[in-house]
Amino acid sequence: KVGIAGRTGGEEFTCFLPETDLETAIAIVRNCRNDIQPVIDFGKKIGVTLSYGLAVSHGEYKALDILVREADEALYEAKNQGRNQIITHNDVNIRKKA
Repeated sequence: KVGIAGRTGGEEFTCFLPETDLETAIAIVRNCRNDIQPVIDFGKKIGVTLSYGLAVSHGEYKALDILVREADEALYEAKNQGRNQIITHNDVNIRKKA
C-alpha cells in the first residue's frame, strides 16, 4: 500500500518500498512473480522469467542513487545465476568476499 514503481529501462522496473523490511520485500516480489506467470497471449502460454535485485537501507541513510545501484548489481547477479531469481545486494557482497 506504500511505495512507488516505475519503468526504468527496456525491461526493467524499479520499486521503492519505504519502511518495508527485507522479508516483506521478498514476499512482495514473490507474489508479483506468481501473479504474472504464465503470460497468456491469444490463448497461448508464454514462459516468462522474472529476476529481482533487492537493496535495503537498514535504518542508516543511503542516497537513493546508491540504493538503485546496489539493487541493479543484485539484479545482474540474479540474471548471471540463471534468471528467475531473487538476489539481495547483501548476497552479492558475500559472494564477492568468498
